[in-house]
Amino acid sequence: MQLILRAMVCLGLVFGLATGYGMPAAARPGQELMPDQSATKAKAVVRQVIATLGGSAYLNVHDSDCEGRVAQFGSSGDLMGFTSYRDLWLLPSKDRVDLAWRRSHYGI
Repeated sequence: MQLILRAMVCLGLVFGLATGYGMPAAARPGQELMPDQSATKAKAVVRQVIATLGGSAYLNVHDSDCEGRVAQFGSSGDLMGFTSYRDLWLLPSKDRVDLAWRRSHYGI
């Protein structure tokens, strides 16, 4: 009985998603924007995101070097130990993560 109920719920979900999949998304009345208004709003959102991320400090980042420890837990939830790591970002798009690193490798 419970298997039939699950099958019916799954079929209803599949049919509901299938019928809604072909419908295009549309703005509610009064939300349509002209292209220049849309561009102005987009620029304002981008400025807000940049300000939230740190403003000029975010825009002027060249390299990032982060080091710390990662905790390891066993299947029973017991702490198994820690592993040191170093995450080095050299912009643009060069990322290196080393686990259990030693300072002598980097000449620091």
